[in-house]
Parts: sequence; C-alpha cells; structure tokens
Amino acid sequence: MREGAPRWLVASTKVARFIATPVFVGLVLWRIDLRSVWESLTHLSPRPVALFFGLSALFYLLCAWRWHFTSARLGATLPFRRAYLDYYLSTLLNQVLPVGIAGDVVRAARHRGRLGGASWGPPARAVILERLSGVVALALFVLVSSAVWLVRGNGSFLGVFVGALLLAVPLLLLLSSRARRSPRLQALSTDARAALLERGAIGFQLAVSTTCVAILVLMFCCAARATGVVLDAGAAMQVVPLVLATTTIPWAFAGWGAREATTAALFALMGLDAARGVAVSVTFGVLSLVAALPGLIVFLLPHGKDA
Repeated sequence: MREGAPRWLVASTKVARFIATPVFVGLVLWRIDLRSVWESLTHLSPRPVALFFGLSALFYLLCAWRWHFTSARLGATLPFRRAYLDYYLSTLLNQVLPVGIAGDVVRAARHRGRLGGASWGPPARAVILERLSGVVALALFVLVSSAVWLVRGNGSFLGVFVGALLLAVPLLLLLSSRARRSPRLQALSTDARAALLERGAIGFQLAVSTTCVAILVLMFCCAARATGVVLDAGAAMQVVPLVLATTTIPWAFAGWGAREATTAALFALMGLDAARGVAVSVTFGVLSLVAALPGLIVFLLPHGKDA
C-alpha cells in the first residue's frame, strides 16, 4: 500500500480499475450498432495497415532511445539494443496483463538485473521518468486538441481545460511539499532534473516525445483509413490526443472499453457515426497488439548483464 494513502482509497482504486472495462464495454454494446462495427472490421484496407506497422517500428525505436538516454543520465547504463527489445516486451505485457503497468515493472526488473541487482532505485526511476516525458508531450497535444475544439465552436472543452488546470496545480503543490519530506521523492526529483531538464535534456526529451505522440496520431489515422474513415488534420487533433490520454490511465486491460467509449463519444460530438468510431478504436487496439508481438521473441534471447 502506498505510504500515507488511506486503506479504503487503495482498495477502491483497485476495484475501480477492474470494473471500468466491463462498464465501458457495456456502454458501447448498449449504444452502438455492432453490425456496422463488424462490417468495418471485416473490410480493412491493407495499405493503411502496412503503414501502421511501419510507423509502429519507428515509434518503438524512438521510445527505446528515450529510455536509453534517460537511463544514462541517471548513471544506470542500458545498451540501446536491449532497450529496444525490452520496450517491445514491456508494451506487449502492458497490453495483455491487468492494470497496464506490468510491462514497465518487468523492464525495470530486467534493467536492474543487468546492473547486478544492487538497487531498484535507478532502473525504476528511469522507467518512471521515461514515461513521464511521454505524458508531458501528450499533455501538450491535449492542449492543442482543446484549442481545436474551441476554434471549431465547441466551448464545452474550455471547462475541461480549466478543470484540468485546477486539479493539476494542487497536485503539483502536494508533490512538491511531500518531496521535501520523502527521500524517495527527493531522489526522483533530483533524477528528473538530470534526465529531463539539465545539459540539453529538455530539448532531447521534448523532440523525441512529441515525435512519438505525433506518430501515435498518425497510427490512429491509419487505423481509421483502414476502416474507411478519413480524418483530416483538425479532426485527428480533436480526437486522437484525448483518446490517447484515456489510455494512459491504468485501466484493467490496456484501456479497452474506455478507449472505444471515448472514441465513440468524440465522433458523435463531431457529427460522425459513433459506430465507425468504435470500429476505428478496435482496429487501433488490435493492430497495436499485433505490432507488439515481436516482444515474444525477447523470451527466446539470452538475458544477462552484457546481453
């Protein structure tokens, strides 16, 4: 249990994670014409699918580079080849195991093993900070998404944006106050400066992480095109960052259900067919799982300090 967290809150969070998926799936089943979804899924266009897989390979390459760089800044050297392979394994495990963070725990454990197993600190913080870099970049895209919604005449997103700020500010203040009393948070804060801000790190992290999010947006557009849905740049920015933000929450199984419900709702708000939105989201999820399958190969490779 987390230090200082009420027992009831921890228990409620665990329960909520696992009931979220069936609840969202139930909402989709209740509101969506499944025959229309099935029709879209059985007539996928092969070229966008091929482009999806090509972009996914570049995405993994950049994510592994980010992890490799972050680890080096913490003094926990990680060979790029191992970072690349373990990122595939981590993503695959995140997609098939509950909660969606098991893969990150595994890659931190494998990194720790290569360092001799002395401490969890540097490998765990490298994973946390590498993921944080991606979340910050995604937050920038969400801001742009909110602006596009406002420009296109949907003022309801102004309330979402203001509400997010009102929640984020006290959270940052709470973390800052706790960091002064917690040795672990102090270590994380020190490492964050080294890995994300100092000696040119901020430029590298922003460039790589924003490129990674942009690639995910393009991958989602490929999934849409494969189902016969064409998203222009504005529509893509309205939908995809918000859908990706939904999948960053540790739901029971890689955001399934929540992602489909979010996509359907956003499609409906744009005046598009919600069922087509579900088909696009399911296609994106399935193709993402297939793209991560090379992670299975990692189990066949030698694992050691110098491997």
